[in-house]
Order: sequence, then structure tokens, then C-alpha cells
Amino acid sequence: MEWEGRSSIRRDDPIVVQQGSIIELTGPKRGIALDYDVLFEFDMRIKNVDDEENDLQLIDGITELDEDSLPEATGTVRISGDCGAVDIGMIA
Repeated sequence: MEWEGRSSIRRDDPIVVQQGSIIELTGPKRGIALDYDVLFEFDMRIKNVDDEENDLQLIDGITELDEDSLPEATGTVRISGDCGAVDIGMIA
């Protein structure tokens, strides 16, 4: 088995509005709020050399950071998944 990871920043197809204009919400109608400065999304898999469709999910989750939590962000965070855990070291 091989381990494969990737990172991405999504800025594709952003909604751009002019100041004072109305934002059109398409269904389903719901509100979305992001209360953090940084949002890390993890989707790490254990790569199956023979068949990509059978890759095992190592971890799948998120962690958030904001300016109030940055001084305490130093240390290690363990994210557990179905096939193991990943320790992520943070240095503020």
C-alpha cells in the first residue's frame, strides 16, 4: 500500500456581489456562517495500488482556528478515523 494525501484551496465559482445589491439564495434555503479565520478540511486515504475505488479512508474531518485560539494552537491534535489516526503538529 502507498499513502497519498492532497491539499486544496477552493475558490472556484465564487459568488460575487456588488455593494448594496441583493444576494440571491438558491434552494435549499438555509444560512451558512463561518465563525473562524481558518478552516482546515482533511480527507486522507490509504491508497490501494490495484484499485483506486477501494482506497481506505484514513481520516475525514475538519478543524478550525481563529485569532483567539491561535496562542493555544501549539501542540499536537489527533484526528481518529476508521482505519487509524493522524497526529497533526501545530506551531503558532
